[in-house]
Amino acid sequence: MPHAESPRSLRPYAWSSLQGTILMIVALIPLFPAATAVWQNAYFAQGLSRTGVQVFADVYFDLFVPLLVASQIYFAVAVLASRRVADVRRAAAFAGLVAMVFAAVHQLTVLFLTDMVSENVVDFQVGIHDVPEFLRDRVGERVTEMFEPMRRSPMALYSAYSMTVGARVGVVATFFGVSLLLAALLWWLGGLVWRKSKGRGWRASRRQFRLPKMSLRGAWQFAALAIPILTAQPLASYTQPDLTGRPSIVLVSIDTLRADHVGLYGAERDTTPAIDDLAESGMAFTRAVSQSNWTLPSHVSMLTGLYPVQHACTAVQGLQMSPRLMTVAEYLRNEGYPTYAVGASQFVSPIYGLDQGFETFVYRQSTADVVIDQALELVKSADENRPMFLFVHLFDPHDPYRPPEDYRKLYVSDEEYSRVDGHLDHAQINTADSGPVDRDRLDILERLYDAEIRFADAELQRLFTALEDRPDWDNTLVILTSDHGESFGEHGVLCHGTSLYTAETHVPLVVVYPPRWPKAGRNDALVEASVSVAPTILDVAGIPQPEVMEGRSLFTVTAPEKAPGAHSESHLSLLPMFSYQDGEWKIIAPVSGGDLLPDQAHLFDEPEDWVNENDLADREPKVVETYVDEQLRPYSQRPPVVSATKGSRVVLTDTDIQKLKALGYLQ
Repeated sequence: MPHAESPRSLRPYAWSSLQGTILMIVALIPLFPAATAVWQNAYFAQGLSRTGVQVFADVYFDLFVPLLVASQIYFAVAVLASRRVADVRRAAAFAGLVAMVFAAVHQLTVLFLTDMVSENVVDFQVGIHDVPEFLRDRVGERVTEMFEPMRRSPMALYSAYSMTVGARVGVVATFFGVSLLLAALLWWLGGLVWRKSKGRGWRASRRQFRLPKMSLRGAWQFAALAIPILTAQPLASYTQPDLTGRPSIVLVSIDTLRADHVGLYGAERDTTPAIDDLAESGMAFTRAVSQSNWTLPSHVSMLTGLYPVQHACTAVQGLQMSPRLMTVAEYLRNEGYPTYAVGASQFVSPIYGLDQGFETFVYRQSTADVVIDQALELVKSADENRPMFLFVHLFDPHDPYRPPEDYRKLYVSDEEYSRVDGHLDHAQINTADSGPVDRDRLDILERLYDAEIRFADAELQRLFTALEDRPDWDNTLVILTSDHGESFGEHGVLCHGTSLYTAETHVPLVVVYPPRWPKAGRNDALVEASVSVAPTILDVAGIPQPEVMEGRSLFTVTAPEKAPGAHSESHLSLLPMFSYQDGEWKIIAPVSGGDLLPDQAHLFDEPEDWVNENDLADREPKVVETYVDEQLRPYSQRPPVVSATKGSRVVLTDTDIQKLKALGYLQ
């Protein structure tokens, strides 16, 4: 009597029960990362807000769809590859093999494409800008750094090329198809080797290609799948609520832009015609103070409304912004705003967690023209009849100062340019042989700095022009500011990050919103630039300011005498430093051993000595003592809003570290 499979052996692996089991696993797997994303951002604690639901659905559906497709392929191949009815063990083994091969093929493809594109970009840059051949390696380093995020996160490749959903699916399907063929080949070869090891010879046995019998015993599994299938996609593409009457919001931050190098603040050269024109439509705050003297803490303060001591993002290789901190992008997204951002520095990127709350965050470590091109793509893709939030960060005024030639020649001759390499640091302009700072070379570098400002300003004009073409331009809030300034020898200091003098903390701050301020104006009140950004945005959007936010809306600053003081801090200097200034005094004091050092404090007559030239600490010891006890010490001892254990350590690649060393952030 010929051998036949018994009904008993068939039932556990009948078609609906086996496939249903696989599909149930597929439906459950995405629940964990989706729930984790919601938990990390404390959305459960917030009552599972609209953003929480969307985050959950986005993460779940992004994982569920490819797993669903892959599971069907696993099942079919497992059935066809087996002489007997497919079992879970065989299906799981083949699934794992395909997954590993797909990951390898995808990663190798991304590496190949990014290397190829990097080389082409280098050739293009060298050719179009007539870069000398001896600088080719330096150009290559910058291009490599630009593509580094794609190598670390391969899926970023698709976003980088602005591929449509259909194009992305096509590319992934192609990779998956190749992976499936390779996996099938490896599976077959593995089977041959296994049979040989069992003494069965190299020849494969004849297979019976047949599907197992149907059974209703596992039908409930398919019914259960209807829940994620029918609900995940509608939630992921959730119809946003009506935003009629609400403004679009545009935040522009120009890195390292010192206020007195902006035209409307009295710049010697015509550096910012576009920014000056923008200010003609809004309010310019003449005494805006940044809350830190370097990029990361200032920008986290802009997005959260918290002081650096509260958000704890104060170290280059420290913590990412905690996901439990709410950003202004999240508050806006909760209300239905589409949220977009382009960051041009590691410190304004997903590396440090600043993409939190943005539906689209593009990291472009590049020059202003590339960043603005990407911003224009985001503006173009947005629904012009729907308010949006757009955050744009430019990095160009930051050293090394290497502006495009057309802009460089506005202020610096070829002969002068040959004497410097663009880096503003002691190694370049203050050597042991030369003694004091070489003022001639410093002047050249300062003019190169202005050339980069002029270049960034010209690129911003393209963005402003595009925004003016939107029908809601008259109901758009534009905030333009900077994270910190730059020192050019004041107090013997160069660059930024090591002092809290006015050169590094005074930043431009322009607010344009016709419904509130229909005419241009100037406000001489002392304001905290960084922590005021988020409250101002929430104010205009009609969203109540949460109690945790320390800043205040700039629309509430009606008179200079009603403005509070301004705090700043630095953690990049040899000793941490804190400063405070009001309408009478400005004090700067370092910290050692966990407490402030009044005997090393600096004191300036704030209204008479805005640029901090004459230190009066020795003459006014009682003022120093009072300001340390009543202002600096309470501020410096504020506990962080979120425990430091809630933030993840920043992981920098070797390329990131080398770049930060070149910029002076690491030694």
